[in-house]
Amino acid sequence: MRQITLQLSIALLGAMTMGSCAGFRELSREPVQPLNRSDLHQFDGNYSNRPVSSFKNVDNELYPQHMDEATLWESLSRKNQQAKTEPISDQVISIRALSRRQARVQLMEGEKVIASMILKGHIRKGYLNYRHHFLFIPFMPIYFARKDFRYRLALGPNGELLMHKTWSTSGFAILAGYHSKGRMSLEFEKKEVGTD
Repeated sequence: MRQITLQLSIALLGAMTMGSCAGFRELSREPVQPLNRSDLHQFDGNYSNRPVSSFKNVDNELYPQHMDEATLWESLSRKNQQAKTEPISDQVISIRALSRRQARVQLMEGEKVIASMILKGHIRKGYLNYRHHFLFIPFMPIYFARKDFRYRLALGPNGELLMHKTWSTSGFAILAGYHSKGRMSLEFEKKEVGTD
């Protein structure tokens, strides 16, 4: 009987934590420019590093987790900028397509390049999907964790950059557990060369 109870508990916890990542459907209501698979060069330009508007919706959360990226650089590179002392409001993100699936992204302050990276992704249904991150640690019944993060970029009707993120995280260790699922959207202003 104890064996069946343990197996049932494990199956129930597994079912609770194996739910899919929050969907992009709610975020897809924003108008975006139509893009084809070879249109990565449409993202070429300079964008503000700080968002001009944001939206966040959390479906459920046992206790608050901080899923917000405060800047475009954090969203693209997974590197935290909040602890840095440089003035983020003066920074610009430069995006230049290298091929159909890669773009060079530079964090700039004035003419100075602070950091650089290669962004890899693919355009699907008008959105540039990038940096899908999935982690699964199945050490049942002692420890279990599942994390799923999805990101995509789109261009708004006026050339602004829209970043969408969805997440679903859950886990437990012996008796305690957590769960968070939600979505967020950030809008970044397109900057003309030579303007602040």
